[in-house]
Amino acid sequence: MKRIIPSFILTFMLAASSLMADLDSGIFGSEKMAKPQDAAYPFSVYASYDNVCSSNFQDKKLKNQSQRYSEAEAEVGAIFYHNACYQEGAKAKIGYTYTVFDWKQNPFFHQDHFNMASIELGFATKRVTDWLWQANISMNVDTDHFQINKYANYDFLLWGRYDWNCAIGFHTGFLAYTGMKVDRVWPIIGFDWCINRKWKLNAIFPMNMSLVYKVTPAFSASLAGRLFYNRYRAGSHEPVPQAIFEYQNRGLELGLSYECASWLSANAHLGYTFGGQTTFSNKNRHHRQHLDIDGACYFGGNVSVKF
Repeated sequence: MKRIIPSFILTFMLAASSLMADLDSGIFGSEKMAKPQDAAYPFSVYASYDNVCSSNFQDKKLKNQSQRYSEAEAEVGAIFYHNACYQEGAKAKIGYTYTVFDWKQNPFFHQDHFNMASIELGFATKRVTDWLWQANISMNVDTDHFQINKYANYDFLLWGRYDWNCAIGFHTGFLAYTGMKVDRVWPIIGFDWCINRKWKLNAIFPMNMSLVYKVTPAFSASLAGRLFYNRYRAGSHEPVPQAIFEYQNRGLELGLSYECASWLSANAHLGYTFGGQTTFSNKNRHHRQHLDIDGACYFGGNVSVKF
């Protein structure tokens, strides 16, 4: 059994990543569900960074042209409700995201960086026997163009885990994006399996696709899939006024994680994308142009502190 597990997870992640041609799945690596019992640490600070190195366009008309994509995020949160009896709680977060999309010869817009502020409300509960449910709603607004009707978008998440037994859990739910005339809805589906004390398989599309090996109680190594997606609107004085662009990509990575008790966690990862796509359209999301890009190396990390 142990010998076939690595090949199985690699096959699964490659198959899942091919779905990115139709499903735009956000920047997801090894996401974990909220834990209501974390009320012992009501405040949190989180930061992350991902950088996809220069990727060449596949279109022959764009020969020798390339693009680079990076995203940095920071957020602070606080638990404002907790019920120990039902192991449930609610949390509010505010965050900031800085995105760089660098294409020197971009004919649609000249803007190469985007600033987004967000506010999020989250809720998690174990009130239903054998189930852990998590729900999140967030509003994201471009701080350079503070017009809610044109430059705001919204994310919705409903994620449930059914505790089948002490080793296996089944996952269900949905993830949805809307706003700026970009609407996406798709299911969350899969399972997690604690194979033994050292190995854990997460096969939860699109939230967590990883094979994790616990090196020590604090350190773990992983082979994981990562899905990238984001959408932004450019300014009004661009060659294509208020143009909308969507970036999507997928990759496979090696990661190293550290977790100290329940208050500190960190991750660093290095991987390679399989090739993605950038979509450009006018302000009404008409006349879309899809430009495929080659694979490229990427790297990133994140850190979370609770207190």
